[in-house]
Amino acid sequence: MFLMAASAQVADGDQPSYPGVDARILPAMGKHHYFFKLIPPRPTFPHDITDEEKRLMEKHSRYFDQQFAAGVILLYGPVMAPDGAFGLAVLEVESEAEARRFGEGDPSVRAGLNRFEIYPMRVPAARAKA
Repeated sequence: MFLMAASAQVADGDQPSYPGVDARILPAMGKHHYFFKLIPPRPTFPHDITDEEKRLMEKHSRYFDQQFAAGVILLYGPVMAPDGAFGLAVLEVESEAEARRFGEGDPSVRAGLNRFEIYPMRVPAARAKA
């Protein structure tokens, strides 16, 4: 379910390198940031959500709340795009593998309702919600 096209390549003591991604945008050390996109099963979701899907999305919400409280998620929420809603999160994790495990641990993904994509990103600054 991990849909990132390029895998990180790391030599001992080096930062990850991603084919086609400018290494200057990746952090030199410490935590890494990833854009996480949760992709729903159809463009009309959540407007036509079923009772079972609603139960799964409630589990998904609890999972995200827990991960936010643990500091894994910096921000998250639904994006109401004109061609269909999707979920967004910015993750702060130790590695690409941890970001992938985060997505695979989402109850809505485990149940096969949603899928996800992750992309490395650089977060040079952030502001707390007012």
